Amino acid sequence: MIVPVTAAAIGCGLMLLIAVVGLVRDTAPGRLFLLVAGATTLALVVVLGFGVAEVVTAERTGGAGTVVTYLAYLAAAAAAVPVALLWAAAERTRSGTLVLLVAALTVPFLLVRALDVWSVRG
Repeated sequence: MIVPVTAAAIGCGLMLLIAVVGLVRDTAPGRLFLLVAGATTLALVVVLGFGVAEVVTAERTGGAGTVVTYLAYLAAAAAAVPVALLWAAAERTRSGTLVLLVAALTVPFLLVRALDVWSVRG
């Protein structure tokens, strides 16, 4: 699971960089941003798939609430970028680019929290 998490983190870093440049230049996100966002979303969906597989195959003890919390963090991370893209497409101003920047900052924290929840489970 480390490879897709790393890919998602790198993608978020690139998205953050492109969004900051877009904010400074006051431009809407272009094709490069969409390409990076798509690759990041794909990596996040793979992370979600690995997370579901881990829950199904794990022989750890713990409450169902921990599993739900873990999967909710992973699902929120996977959904954050597409939701931000839809929001930015509707808001073609500097605010839309700021939404993308916030999503790029939020996803790594969601992943760290999900991995933290899973590591203390047991």
